Amino acid sequence: SEKADSTILGYFTDEGRSVKWRPKDGARKPDHVEIGVLTRPETICRAEVSSLSPGTLWYWRIAAKGKVLSPVGSFKTAADPDKTDKVSFIQVSDTQNAYYNEHKRNEAAYGADTLLQALRHFPNTDFVLHTGDFVETGSIEDEWFDLFKRSAPILMQTTVAPVAGNHEVYSLQDGVRSFGAFERHFNVNDALSGGAALTRGLKEDPDGGATYSFDWGRVHFAVLNTNDNQHAQHSALSLAQLEWLKKDVRTSRERGAQWVILALHKGIYSKGYHSLEDADIRRVRQALTALIDDLRIDVVLQGHDHVYSRTKALKVRDNDDPSFWPARVTQPDFTYDADFFKVLHAPKGAVFVTADTAGTKANDAVADGTLKHLGKVRPALKSMTENELESYSYLFETGMQPHRSSRFHKKHTNWRDASEQSFIHYCVKGRVLVGEVYVVSGSLEKAEPRRVQMIDRFTVEKP
Repeated sequence: SEKADSTILGYFTDEGRSVKWRPKDGARKPDHVEIGVLTRPETICRAEVSSLSPGTLWYWRIAAKGKVLSPVGSFKTAADPDKTDKVSFIQVSDTQNAYYNEHKRNEAAYGADTLLQALRHFPNTDFVLHTGDFVETGSIEDEWFDLFKRSAPILMQTTVAPVAGNHEVYSLQDGVRSFGAFERHFNVNDALSGGAALTRGLKEDPDGGATYSFDWGRVHFAVLNTNDNQHAQHSALSLAQLEWLKKDVRTSRERGAQWVILALHKGIYSKGYHSLEDADIRRVRQALTALIDDLRIDVVLQGHDHVYSRTKALKVRDNDDPSFWPARVTQPDFTYDADFFKVLHAPKGAVFVTADTAGTKANDAVADGTLKHLGKVRPALKSMTENELESYSYLFETGMQPHRSSRFHKKHTNWRDASEQSFIHYCVKGRVLVGEVYVVSGSLEKAEPRRVQMIDRFTVEKP
């Protein structure tokens, strides 16, 4: 913890002990502490299985040299689109497991339990989509190990479609990006486990992620890599990636896709501060909004901001639209379901959904606050005007941060101590898509029963 004068009172070690500092000779800060990283050889095994029949539950286990190395796992292959038009999947995001929080409030444990609760409530889920930031620092293998070890019993019963987050390329050295962690832990550039029909993306991707797509039934999923910013344009999406998206989505339409869902980590419309403040996201928003419109993408699934938000149906704005943002709200016909949640009928525009964290680091939904509060917690946004904030807020149907932190009065983020996590369940059947947002709450440290509560539902109907 820290006082306002930055004098460090104590810190948590990796063994869970709290150590108190005694500054020497009246110094305001203690001596510098080096953090060492132990390395050891690892073996990464990759398997590609082809010619699996669709709509089938498959069992597997790992063995080598006649020795069984794993328990039995299972997954289901994508259904034959000519036999069923239904797909069910879970979205989680930003587990962001940090090594330094392991013995304080273990993010890997909360992420694993959130996934467990999701699959208990929806046991027939086809797969899990994780929209990025699996760990805090991609170069620290211990964070991956802890996350996967705690989630293994759940992960061995399903398929994961991963999206690369910016923390996947972080290292312990400030300002230095560490590439390769995402690619070492996932094999999506070559094949997506689970038997989905995969379209290979940009094969050589040096920017810590993957660009790929797959079909599940009549739903096409395109996954972008928003770490792709090492090129001359200095945006988060290269021209090559944008061209790939155009060809990929148009080809999927020719194959008969009824729905196109885009997944990316850095959300371009969100109630968190990133989408308002970050220069790379502003550039992507300018480039991608019109393309999403042109490609008639139905839903965009996002992460990164550690808040929940959902936009209205958005299209690229007209030249005479006075809005400060590149999108405008369309007004589709709608009704209400039995629980008074909106049902959109034939919307002309995409709905952007940002999933809240499945870990313990929660951010404030700053776009819901006052302009004064926004400038206080994010000084870089002090230049925003009331009109700009109001026009941005108008783009959203809803948004919230279920976690309540006293720190939100002065900071945009909490103490990494949230015991409220989130997942979203999607069901697409024919020409109807339903998304249900759930909050899982309760302290694992106190062995409290975890409560699962739905906080939002939205329905999109195609004509």
